[in-house]
Amino acid sequence: MVQLIEQQNAELRELLYDIPALFTLYAINHDGHITKSEERKAKQILHVETYTGLSELKAYFHEVEKSFIDKLHQYDEMLPEDNDERHDRIREILAPTIPFFESIDRKKLNNFASAINTFVNNVVKSNKSLMSEFALPIFTQYLERVNKILFREVVGIHGK
Repeated sequence: MVQLIEQQNAELRELLYDIPALFTLYAINHDGHITKSEERKAKQILHVETYTGLSELKAYFHEVEKSFIDKLHQYDEMLPEDNDERHDRIREILAPTIPFFESIDRKKLNNFASAINTFVNNVVKSNKSLMSEFALPIFTQYLERVNKILFREVVGIHGK
């Protein structure tokens, strides 16, 4: 995957490496900004994904790890605080990745989407509070929204 990404122009390449940070902000940002605890947990999960994920994506996650926290902060500062506006803006930011994902092999796309899905689900689960235990149906709907809307729109293009 890294070889394919490295063949892209600098702007698209950077955006492709920013996907985990953007998806993290999309998935866990319910109060306008990421907390230190959410940030720390996301970084730990990314580190685990780097070493335990699919072999073809380890280099991708290793590259992402280099700037992940800086990217979280950068995007967190620039994105609107309103949750719906924030989600809309993240989708707009990610829109230029669509042609790239449309152009790659379906197996690579599915592996990438699966790895990002696993990462995001683990980030969301790790940040679940006691309150969310009582709001499990809402939490489940939220995960479904992340998985169905965002991934199908941006990553799961071939799976329409």
